[in-house]
Amino acid sequence: MPITELMEYLRARMMVRIGRRTEEQLRGRVFDVVAAHALKKTPGVGGQPINDLATIRQYLSSTGPFAFIDMPWVPVYLLVIFAMHWVLGLASLGAAIAIFALAVMSERSTRAPVAEATKATVKASIMMDEGRRNAEALHSLGMRGALRDRWSTVHQAALDAQTKANDAGGGLGAISRVLRLMIQSGILALGAYLAIKQEISSGSMIAASIIMSRALAPVETAVANWQQFLSFRKARERLTQLLKSVPPAPNRMPLPAPRGKLDVEQLYIQLPGVREAAAQRHLVQCRPRRGHRRHRAHGRWKVDIGAGTRRHSGADPRRHPSRQCHARSA
Repeated sequence: MPITELMEYLRARMMVRIGRRTEEQLRGRVFDVVAAHALKKTPGVGGQPINDLATIRQYLSSTGPFAFIDMPWVPVYLLVIFAMHWVLGLASLGAAIAIFALAVMSERSTRAPVAEATKATVKASIMMDEGRRNAEALHSLGMRGALRDRWSTVHQAALDAQTKANDAGGGLGAISRVLRLMIQSGILALGAYLAIKQEISSGSMIAASIIMSRALAPVETAVANWQQFLSFRKARERLTQLLKSVPPAPNRMPLPAPRGKLDVEQLYIQLPGVREAAAQRHLVQCRPRRGHRRHRAHGRWKVDIGAGTRRHSGADPRRHPSRQCHARSA
């Protein structure tokens, strides 16, 4: 027993680090995708990808994946019980099928409520983000109460769907635990009957009960964590589709470090309220050790070089990788 608990402890620590490593590898990419969709003003995105990534990490760090890791050992346990006696093997197989049927029922009964709750939660989160960003307009137009009512309606729908899913999953989980206890007692009673008839030994009776409990443990764990698995699957699907919508930025060849040379083409100075430029030059060159300053007289002078072309040390800044260009411009 101490060795088994030690192995369970080490496995739990490994899963926590796997979940953490997954988020560490994806968080930069997810942040870039969220920023890209924010520039495109894509509706229905907001900060939900960050929440989906947290959902994936939380599931990978929980005991939910243990059920799928231990599931391949169920046939091995059943074969061992069959080797003890074929009657015990048939009883164990029937018990495994019954608990697996409960798992299928749990998936079917909670799939629609969980999907509805997730959809409503995402919608409510987006409404909250939009309201926070436009808080001044909502307050000035007197629309805060109307938005609060709409958000409350959507949030209430999410709570109702989540409650329905929890009730269905919790009921089937309780039935699964009760059925497992009944199966263990039944296997023990059947083993005692076979031992009285001297078809198996008393040790085989105890061993069959212990092995049967180990064989049914993964199925029961899957039933207990089925809602978390559905949330993980939905989050993974949404995040996968979102990552496909924005391809990763290509790796560009790093350019040499700038030497302090700045070329600006089509530089013009424009005064506020005046359509024509007050001064215009086709080319302005700045060389090392020669300062170039921008003067603003009482905030009324505006130098606009956005329509022109800039070259740092003869290279277009748009050719630089984003981090390299930002660091060198700073």
